[in-house]
Amino acid sequence: MASKGLFGDITITALVKAAEGTYRRQEVIAGNIANAETPGYRARRVVFEESLREALSAAPQRRQEALSKVNIEVVTAGTAPLRRDGNNVDLEAELIALGDNSLRYKLLTKLLHKKLQMLHEAIKGGAG
Repeated sequence: MASKGLFGDITITALVKAAEGTYRRQEVIAGNIANAETPGYRARRVVFEESLREALSAAPQRRQEALSKVNIEVVTAGTAPLRRDGNNVDLEAELIALGDNSLRYKLLTKLLHKKLQMLHEAIKGGAG
């Protein structure tokens, strides 16, 4: 039987999974930046959005289970080496990706916070 997550709320489960993916992406981008001068280093990417989309499009009774199976995968970037030493990290692109991902993570955490506030208000009965 699939876990019901926090009160079985699909929105909360999806937001948490997306936040996990963007958090992991932040770690990977930071690793790429740290290895920008390492000979032979191949940039890595985090992929999870398609898996998340598929889980969210599952039948309602299967969505919670599908979300629990969303795979946050780290893959090696397939771009050709930028330098003779075999390193393919494009520092400018990584810095842009870092900023973009930071904004996405901030948005996801704000949405999650708002959803939890709404849940808190519903539990309290809207009083006070």
